[in-house]
Parts: sequence; structure tokens; C-alpha cells
Amino acid sequence: MQVDRIGMGLSAVCAVHCAAMPLLAGFSSLLHNPAVEGGMVGMAALIGFGTLGSTVRHHRRAAPLAVFTFGILILAAAHSAVPEAWEAATSISGACLMLGAQLLNRRVSAPGCSCPRH
Repeated sequence: MQVDRIGMGLSAVCAVHCAAMPLLAGFSSLLHNPAVEGGMVGMAALIGFGTLGSTVRHHRRAAPLAVFTFGILILAAAHSAVPEAWEAATSISGACLMLGAQLLNRRVSAPGCSCPRH
């Protein structure tokens, strides 16, 4: 479950980054660099799909993966297809969905579940 914690941590960092970005934009151009943001989204997607994909295989519950996928799509749209005025709110929404998916995954994968692995 260590990878689950990493996924939750990255989702939380992403949410904080997206929330703080409007406040910090004037201070650092590095934080608003498309390569940095793309790398963060890519890393979160890679770890998130890896951890949540195992939930589908072992627990036969696709809800966390579906919520995470929707969050990634919203986050990607925030950086490419959404007007700049809506970018912060859209990014925060996508990051919160990603974090929520990881929390839902923890709940589905709780030790009290009926999965034979526990």
C-alpha cells in the first residue's frame, strides 16, 4: 500500500499547487512552466493509474479508477482547452477528484474488505 500513499501524496501536492498557483504566479515563473506542470500531471497519472488499476483487478471496483480518470481529464483540459480565467478553478477541481479517487481507493481496499488478499 506504499504506492497508494505516494499516489495520494502526489494528488494532494497537485491540489495545493493548483490552489496556490494564482497566488504564486507573480513570484515564480518556474511553477507555471508548462513542462513542470505536464511532468507533474504525467507523474500523477502514471502512479495513479498504476495503483488504481490494481484495485480494479483485485477488488473488482472500478469507481476509484473512473473518478481518477475524470480528474486527469479535467486537469488536462484546464491546461489546454479552458479559458485562462477558469484555469485555476478547473485545475483545483481535477486535482480534488484525483485525491478523492485515492481516498476512495483506500476505503475500497480497507483491511475489513471481503477480498481474499486481506
